[in-house]
Amino acid sequence: MAAAVAQDYPRISEGEKFAGLLDERKLTPHAYKIPQSKLRQIIADAVKKANRKASRTILNIPEKSTDAEMRKIFLKEGRKLLDYFRQYCGDPPATAYQCLNRHYSEVAAEQFRNRTLQKERMNSGWRYQFIAYKCALAMRKRKLAAEIRAVDPNIDNWNFMNHLQRSTGLSTNELMQLVCDILSRDRDQSKSPSKEATDAIFKEFGEQCKKQGLLDQRGRFHDSRKLLHFFCTA
Repeated sequence: MAAAVAQDYPRISEGEKFAGLLDERKLTPHAYKIPQSKLRQIIADAVKKANRKASRTILNIPEKSTDAEMRKIFLKEGRKLLDYFRQYCGDPPATAYQCLNRHYSEVAAEQFRNRTLQKERMNSGWRYQFIAYKCALAMRKRKLAAEIRAVDPNIDNWNFMNHLQRSTGLSTNELMQLVCDILSRDRDQSKSPSKEATDAIFKEFGEQCKKQGLLDQRGRFHDSRKLLHFFCTA
């Protein structure tokens, strides 16, 4: 492969949107592009690695689990949900106020949804970091590959996409279609849990809230000061 030649830094002209930033339209395309077959393999490997790093699985229940084993899993997930509620409340005073007079099941459902989205975002971040890293290696850009590995995948997700567009010559839509094709083979991982499962998890969440003295007899959060104390103590 011929040695890379440094390009001028073309900027978007004054008066245009995003003036002064890099104008990718004026960049010279790479002479070498990653073959699509190799790119598909890179994506497939990245999906597997991301799942090991931060699984998208919402509720992991082994096949052929007995009712007793599933109940243990539900109870454990209910306690985990309470831990998530405390750890990721964001703004303790605001959250305490927002939860006041709400039933625990409503808050549990909201937290479960937030936790699921967080897991999916983390998985997505790792996936695109792995893809960008492998593409950089395929383009023999080892310095860039090292920089990509050093980045927090949950912060600079779309910077990875910018690099991928330049190294593969594909549009965002084309790249996303390739990723979608690979993910479609793995659809069971994102299957939603049954109502029976979520009801059991939410009930245990409520039981744990009750033990913390956060609920009244109707199962509602009734004291914002107790909630604030719960959020602010380990």
